[in-house]
Amino acid sequence: MSPNAFSRIFSTAVNTVFKRFLLSLIRTTLIYIIALLFVHLPTFYYYITTLGKDDRKYEKQKRIRSQLIDSSDPSSPYRAVEVLHQLQTQPEDQLETLAVIPDLCLQRHADKETLGVREILDVQDETQPNGKLYKKFLLGDYKFTRYSEACDRINSIGRGLLSFGFKSGDKILIYAETRPEWLLTAFAAFRHGLTLVTLYSTLGEEALKHGINESEVKIIITSHELTFKLDVKLLLIFIKGRLVTQ
Repeated sequence: MSPNAFSRIFSTAVNTVFKRFLLSLIRTTLIYIIALLFVHLPTFYYYITTLGKDDRKYEKQKRIRSQLIDSSDPSSPYRAVEVLHQLQTQPEDQLETLAVIPDLCLQRHADKETLGVREILDVQDETQPNGKLYKKFLLGDYKFTRYSEACDRINSIGRGLLSFGFKSGDKILIYAETRPEWLLTAFAAFRHGLTLVTLYSTLGEEALKHGINESEVKIIITSHELTFKLDVKLLLIFIKGRLVTQ
């Protein structure tokens, strides 16, 4: 074999080996880079999106939430670190009674929305496969009330109750479906120290009479749709409608 032929063969072999090694190296490097991207991209994205922002939310998420009451006893129950040595008696220091909740909401969220309500546009009868008839409600869009407006209504309801001469300790009955007025009236009662009595709107007439007689309420606050069940000589206030006495 001539020297030139050997040189060509050697050069071809070296080039082939080098190309294969280079391709393998490039392939391995790309795989490694892609793997790193998948592993570290979420962290990198979080760092970029939170750069210069408040870290209190992240710190709050990562904080220790509970600990063993007795660290020397592995079977000891866990309890929130805020109340590690005693049970919590109230949600916040400022919340000593239910009556202060509206004022606290007004301070923190005066212009925010609450009490979303959807208007009933239509009621349709829908027969089920088993033959039972159900009511199907066609509802409109949500309409919200601001916290400031809700607190104004609570104050107005409270003044209205006091104008009838009711005083702290008197019992009032809220007999109505679940609705914003129910909650607003309850807060008005709490604010003025009135004792709140509730009865399900689905109760029959006999059960309703029994509940009223046993609780000895002086006032009934109800909706116009439920007055047909009431046959009592007490002051009635319609949640929506005119004020009447019997």
